[in-house]
Amino acid sequence: MEERLERLRSLGYLDSSGIPTQAPGRGVQVFDTAQTCPGYALVIFAGACTAQLLAPDGRIARSWKAEPPCHRWEHAELLPSGDPIAVGARLDEEAVSDPIESGRYVMRFSWDGKVVWRRQPTEAC
Repeated sequence: MEERLERLRSLGYLDSSGIPTQAPGRGVQVFDTAQTCPGYALVIFAGACTAQLLAPDGRIARSWKAEPPCHRWEHAELLPSGDPIAVGARLDEEAVSDPIESGRYVMRFSWDGKVVWRRQPTEAC
C-alpha cells in the first residue's frame, strides 16, 4: 500500500506551475436550430479572458477581451444596460505573490468593447 501511495505522490499532476492560457477554439461546427434555445447566448472563454455574444444563427454579434495581465475569467454576465462585467484573476507574479488571493479583479466593458473600469478588491470605487 505504501509503495502505491509513493508512486501516486511522484506523479507530475501533484505539482503545477499554472494553467496555460488558451485561445478560443473554432466554435460550433454544426448548427441545429431544433436543438438550440431562442435568443442570444453569452459564451465565456475563461482561459482566454474573452466573452462572445452569439446571435441565434451562431454568428458573433459582439466580443470582449481583457488586456494582459489576465490569467482567467471566473464569471461574466451582461448587465441590464448590455455592458458585460467579468470577474477575473491575473497571473502577474511580479505584481502579486499569490494570484488566487491578491490577483482578483472586476472589470466592466462598454458595449463597443472599451474598458469602462477595472477594480481590485482593495481599491475604492
